[in-house]
Order: sequence, then structure tokens, then C-alpha cells
Amino acid sequence: MPQPSCIRHDSTAFQLSAFHGGQLGQRGRLKRTKARNLLERLRNFEDDVLRFMMVKEAPFTRNQGERSLRMTKVHQKVSGCFRSMMGANYFCRIRSYITICRKNGGIVY
Repeated sequence: MPQPSCIRHDSTAFQLSAFHGGQLGQRGRLKRTKARNLLERLRNFEDDVLRFMMVKEAPFTRNQGERSLRMTKVHQKVSGCFRSMMGANYFCRIRSYITICRKNGGIVY
């Protein structure tokens, strides 16, 4: 994936990794700070994090997907579970129709 010329994250990541390095002389695995874990995660998933800058259709957040799953989780908490796999499939299918209808501006009764 080509990188835009306005982003200079490689040098910053290198400087941060040098700053958050472990101390010398300790044995075993070093305890990593939250900042270090975030830095490593951003470095490992760099293409995924910056995808919204390159691909116009890619959403900036995952809110739509999380909203779609929320009602299923609420139903699971209230009733404990679905009685059958077929009932779960029906529920998910109906919820997906309602979500698509709302997304396209339709009225759901």
C-alpha cells in the first residue's frame, strides 16, 4: 500500500521505541507499558490503521458494525440464549433487513 508523503510515522515510531526500551541487566521478559503495547500494535497493523486515508469507502470507525451486533447481544443477555440455531438465523436475518432499511432511509414499523 503506498504511503502518503505527508505522513512521517517511521522516524517517530523509531524514536518512541528507543525511548520505551527496557532497562539493561534484567532477566526474563520485560514488562511493557501501555504506551509500548500501543506502539507495537500500531506498527504491526499499520496498513489497517491507515486504510481509511487511502480507501475512500473504508469507515474511520467500526461504529456501524458494533451497532449491528448490539441488539443481538442484548437479546442474548435478556433471554440467555436462542432456543435453536434456526431461531438465531431468523433473528439475525430480520435484524440485518431492519438495519439495511434504516441505513437506506426506509421506514421500519
